[in-house]
Amino acid sequence: MTIVDAAYLNYRNGGLHNGVYEFDSLRQAVAPLIGRAPAVLALCEGKRWLHKGSSGMNAACAALDDALGRPYVGQAGWHRRGEYGPAIVWDPQVLSLITWSGADHRSNPLHDRNIAEFAVRGAPGKRLTMKIVHYPFDSGTERIAEAEQDADRAGGDVPFALVGDLNSTASGAFLPQRNWLQVPLHKRRHKARLVDGKWVADTRALDILIGEHDGTKVDDEHRVITRVNGAGFESLAELAFRAGMSSEQAFRPTTNSGVDSGGPLIIDWWLANPALAELFVPSSHEVHVPDGHYPSTWRLDHRMVSGQFAL
Repeated sequence: MTIVDAAYLNYRNGGLHNGVYEFDSLRQAVAPLIGRAPAVLALCEGKRWLHKGSSGMNAACAALDDALGRPYVGQAGWHRRGEYGPAIVWDPQVLSLITWSGADHRSNPLHDRNIAEFAVRGAPGKRLTMKIVHYPFDSGTERIAEAEQDADRAGGDVPFALVGDLNSTASGAFLPQRNWLQVPLHKRRHKARLVDGKWVADTRALDILIGEHDGTKVDDEHRVITRVNGAGFESLAELAFRAGMSSEQAFRPTTNSGVDSGGPLIIDWWLANPALAELFVPSSHEVHVPDGHYPSTWRLDHRMVSGQFAL
């Protein structure tokens, strides 16, 4: 058995500010992982990391190597909305990359982009596949379409993670909620919708993937979370809670305080198919809250999420 540490971060603009890359805040963001550096790190918003021979991607890997002491390598991905595709970074001492479909190439259909398949080094039969996603921030309808395409990934025997900024919370009053009346009207429909004259969170994309919560009570005493009609993915946050983690820790918002009017939500998700859910170490789940001493706080609108898998 190999314990694989993994992490995810939506790193705003990929560190690009006024035409210059500056990765001090990336080093600070991953500092809590010193001593348990991830073997694989998924990132969103690798802005222009493919330009000039992937110099942005390579500089990010160097910054992570400097912070965590691992010889990281990485591949930048593709996004249909612009030059800020996801990226995958890994330690080749632990994982061997089999495929990465992030390239804009005719052999990679749109719904199969940004998928990384790894084998544990020295144990090629142990596999981990990840798709890094960044769903649209401004359209619940578009998020539904993407979730419908990703839903079939819940099947299969190979451990599979769907990870990234899904720009949506899930149904269930036990999750962090947002006061939609405090959100400007021109932005309200980005993540909310009107139901019977009341503004509610638009959870339809997550409900496709993990199922709609049935409304039963969920708290630190009653840990049964029942979801219905989902594709079969499990939220790692909910798996951690079911295993005994406090609701405060398991369901910590993934956007930083003060970023969004009306309050922060969980919009960055690690989802696992049943084969991967069995390998997840529930006590390892953590949403990392910044300590407030970052040199470039404008880039830290999202929090890093980390965990472990026993492959």
